[in-house]
Amino acid sequence: MYPNAVTFACILKTCSITGDITKGNKVYTEAAKTGHLDTNLFIASGLIDMYVRCGSLTKAQAVFDTISIRNIVVWNSLIAGYAQHEHGEEALHYFERMQQEGLFPNAMTFSCSLKSMW
Repeated sequence: MYPNAVTFACILKTCSITGDITKGNKVYTEAAKTGHLDTNLFIASGLIDMYVRCGSLTKAQAVFDTISIRNIVVWNSLIAGYAQHEHGEEALHYFERMQQEGLFPNAMTFSCSLKSMW
């Protein structure tokens, strides 16, 4: 029996809190293998957030790049990650790219984007 989306989300939250990127990598592999990564943006944003909190923006970006359909939560996770790690240019690049792809920023997007400029 495979874990469901809620199980993946709970495990990812735990990995984020504990900084356990090794277990987070295993969750990423399993989520991709079972098709959850492609069908559940909640898991995708959880993976991006987990990698950001573990300090791996490269892996967060890799997860983002594999998602074919992105919502505001996924975009905000990536933008916030770049802003948190003081990569303002990248945060603003994705802020602009998000709009070019037809999504409108919300309060969280603006907050993260403004934070990246400081």
